[in-house]
Amino acid sequence: MELIGLVVRGPYQLQYHMDRITDLTSVAKRDFINRLGCAGTVALGNGRNDPLMLHAAELGIAVNLREGAAAGTLAAADIVRNGILPALELLSHPLRLTATLRS
Repeated sequence: MELIGLVVRGPYQLQYHMDRITDLTSVAKRDFINRLGCAGTVALGNGRNDPLMLHAAELGIAVNLREGAAAGTLAAADIVRNGILPALELLSHPLRLTATLRS
């Protein structure tokens, strides 16, 4: 399994880090985000083992896929999107993120 870490350094300045890990526990995923540096990191997930990762990232996006998404993951997310591509599209439209996340 490969996890890809996406670090956003500002609008349109995306970097990625790929790491091959076999331990896909909640703690291992959170530690992966911590190694990347939480600030500016975006995490996507839908499984029961994703809430810690989403919470650790600066922006946690739960993706609701055909198989659904775990309730705890939805609760841990800052945003919920119906699919991976719609979630990634948010990163190329920062004003949409601003509108969604404003207090």
